[in-house]
Amino acid sequence: MGHTQSLFEETIGIILDPSTIKLLSEPHTQEAPDSLIDKTALRFKDFLQRNIERTDFHLLRRNTFRRIIRELQWSKRPFNLPFYHLVRENYNDFDRVYDWLCDEYSKSVFDWFVKIHLGGLFLGGVAPVLFPLIVKDTVISERAPVTIKRGLFRDQYTVNGNRLGCPVHIIKEVFLNREYAYRDILKPLTGDIVVEGGGFFGETALWFSEAVGPTGHVWSFEPEKHNYRVLTRNMSVNRLTNVTPVLKGLWESEGHVGFQYSTSSSRVVESDPVTTVPMTTLDAFVNQRGLERVDFIKLDIEGSERQALRGMQNTIRRFHPKLAICVYHLYDDIVVIPKFVKELYPGYEIYLDHFSDGLCETVMFFQP
Repeated sequence: MGHTQSLFEETIGIILDPSTIKLLSEPHTQEAPDSLIDKTALRFKDFLQRNIERTDFHLLRRNTFRRIIRELQWSKRPFNLPFYHLVRENYNDFDRVYDWLCDEYSKSVFDWFVKIHLGGLFLGGVAPVLFPLIVKDTVISERAPVTIKRGLFRDQYTVNGNRLGCPVHIIKEVFLNREYAYRDILKPLTGDIVVEGGGFFGETALWFSEAVGPTGHVWSFEPEKHNYRVLTRNMSVNRLTNVTPVLKGLWESEGHVGFQYSTSSSRVVESDPVTTVPMTTLDAFVNQRGLERVDFIKLDIEGSERQALRGMQNTIRRFHPKLAICVYHLYDDIVVIPKFVKELYPGYEIYLDHFSDGLCETVMFFQP
């Protein structure tokens, strides 16, 4: 029996265990208040609730609201059922990816990824209780200090002396968690030429800018006009000369594609597009700009990673850049993306990490 089949059967066994069924059936009740102050506060809350509900509103405690939002991600996620069938029918493909991973930490992330998505199908928001999120291994010898200060207005911060308009949780993912570096093994270095697909508001461009220094350069691709304006403003306000925003997305061909925009993520769509956005291939861009090297590529483009990879095949074969690619958007990314990259350059070493307390931000790294 291979590793993935054993992992699958172990996970299903935990899901079907009587103690799991008991956990699912237990009511989640709060302890009754025992002090006079608590009882008075509860009666006042009930009175307030009854009157507010007459206007079709309902009061929720902040923590209760946050818990509901966290659990909704499971019911809305069309990922887990096809992932279940993919694992069950393709043990060998998963075993191959597991064997490619170059250290035990990456392998433990792989195991957690499989368990949490199998568990999510049957258990919903209870899955993290049985399959807890990974305790982050933060052994990084050269972690630079990060200073984040709140500005006067919403989503305005100063990060290491640079002004940045961006939600703080994204800033923390990039600067504190180092989402696009794998320990000291794979990271942008001084003088690197970086290409990032998915520039968003410029938070990663700023991080890359600091890492590569004045002798390096960052090409930040962002096809959505609003995001691009914020990205450009964040770069210009700090007078960064080593970052060039590009109002295009990375794709498998040049042209325009359908697009939907939201405040949290924007993506290419085939049906019901809100607008169209310009696209290019990295191979064409490298030729047009006459780039003599590309050292680092980051892709976080909401499920379009494999199309972007198809448009940069020559670049990868020619330069063997370091890669940091998100593999959580589509249910088969975890097996399709490493197979495709390995076919382009078999010499890559592969690592895997996860950078959030939810289901997002699983990143696969390729070290030449």
